[in-house]
Amino acid sequence: MNSQEHHSNLKEPVCIVNQQWATETIPTVSIINNTFNHEKYIRDAIEGFLMQQTTFKVEILIHDDASNDDTPSVVREYENKYPSLIFPIYQSINKYSKGIKPSRHYQFPRSRGKYIALCEGDDYWTDPLKLQKQVDFLENHPEFAICHHNMIVKYENNSNDDRLWNSPEQSEITSIQDLAKGNYISTASCLFRNNTKSTSQEWFKNAPVGDYFLHMENAKYGNIRYMRDIMGVYRVHDGGVWEKTDQKFKLEKLIKIYDLMKTHYSPEINRILMDSQNKICLELMALSIDDPIKCKSLSLKMIENNPEYILETHKKQVQLTEEINALRSTIYFTIRLKLKQLLKRLLNFYKSN
Repeated sequence: MNSQEHHSNLKEPVCIVNQQWATETIPTVSIINNTFNHEKYIRDAIEGFLMQQTTFKVEILIHDDASNDDTPSVVREYENKYPSLIFPIYQSINKYSKGIKPSRHYQFPRSRGKYIALCEGDDYWTDPLKLQKQVDFLENHPEFAICHHNMIVKYENNSNDDRLWNSPEQSEITSIQDLAKGNYISTASCLFRNNTKSTSQEWFKNAPVGDYFLHMENAKYGNIRYMRDIMGVYRVHDGGVWEKTDQKFKLEKLIKIYDLMKTHYSPEINRILMDSQNKICLELMALSIDDPIKCKSLSLKMIENNPEYILETHKKQVQLTEEINALRSTIYFTIRLKLKQLLKRLLNFYKSN
C-alpha cells in the first residue's frame, strides 16, 4: 500500500458516520469484529464503533460465524444503514467448530487499513476518541508496534464486582520480553500495525484460539504502549466460551499455547516462555494432586523445559547429601568419643569406691 494514502485528511476528528470519502480512499483503521450468538450484545459493540470520532477513514469488518440467534439480523440492519462503513461476512456453517479461525482465515486477509483494531461481538468501546488517540500515538512513534488501554471487566451475572483489566502497576512501555511472561493485553483494547509478516505465517494460522499469539508476533517488530485511559468494557457472561470452561481446562489450553510458541522466537524469549509455562504446570499440578499420571506428565514437561535447572538441582542435592553424610559421620564419632569418656569416668568412679 502507498503510505501517502493513509494520511489524515480532516483537520479535526469527526464522527465516522458523518464522514465522506472518495471511493478510492483506503482506510487507516480496519476494525475486526467476530461474533457468534451475541444478539444481546452486538448492538453495543457496533454502536461503540460508530461513535468513533476520527480524522481518518475507518472500515468495520464483521464476521458472523453462523449464529443461530438474531445476531445476523442486527448486523444486517446496521449494514443496510451504513453500507460504506460496515462490511459483513455471514457464514452458513460455523467455521470455528471446523477448526477454522475467522480472524486468521477471513478477517486479516481482507483488512485494508494501516492499523487493525480488535473487538469481539460481546465487548464494546466507550470512548469516542479511542481510535484517534491510539493512531496518533503509533503515527508519531514508529518504534512501537502495539497500543492498548485499560478496560472495565464487567460481570453480567453480578457474580463479582466490576474491576479493571490492568492493575495500577501496569507499565506504560513494555516489550516482547515482558509479554512472554504472560498476556496483559485485552483484545478489545488493542490497536496494532497491519503487518502481514505477523498474520500470514502458516504456524500462526493453525495456532489455537487466543490473541496471545498475535500480540507476541506483533511485539517482535516494536515496543508496546499502554494507555491508562479506560476506553472499553470486557464482558464476562455465561455465554462466553472461555468463561464456560473450568480452571483445569484453561490451564491445559495455556500449556498447549506455550508448547507452540516456545520454539518460534529467539533463545532469550523462548527461555522466558518456558519459565512461564513451568509456572502454569505447577498451578495445574496443584489442581491435579489426585491424578499421578497428569502430575508425572507435567513434571516431565518442566524437566524438558529446563534441563539445566534440573541438572543444577541434582548437583545441589548430591552436594547436600554428601554434607549430611559428613555431618552424620562427625556426629557419630563425636558421640562415640563422648561415650568413651563418660564410660571411663564411670569406671574410675566405681574403682575409687
